Amino acid sequence: MEKHVRTLGADLRERRSRLTAALAHEMPAATLTSAPAGGLHLWLRLPPGVDDKALTAAARQRGVAVSAGSRYFATEPPAAHLRLGFAATADLTELDEGARRLGSVLRDLDPRQQ
Repeated sequence: MEKHVRTLGADLRERRSRLTAALAHEMPAATLTSAPAGGLHLWLRLPPGVDDKALTAAARQRGVAVSAGSRYFATEPPAAHLRLGFAATADLTELDEGARRLGSVLRDLDPRQQ
């Protein structure tokens, strides 16, 4: 069991790092709140004026499942966020493709991101 936990931890760190890099490349106007030491998801702060629910709906239409961050705040969030899971991907290229599609959705929704 210890070996499994170490392997899983290493895999999750690799996925987190890959997604972090892909988001920085594809969505430079968005900001990661932090790169957690552990966990299964990242929080991405969207540029001002971008609606997290609209971006989530458009992403789903392009085959990318993300969660609108506003669902997770007990009070009014300080800005629009997305909650991005990275644990269930089949391989690392899915993370790259998901970030590419999200970047495309963001540019479509907010022409200032061109």
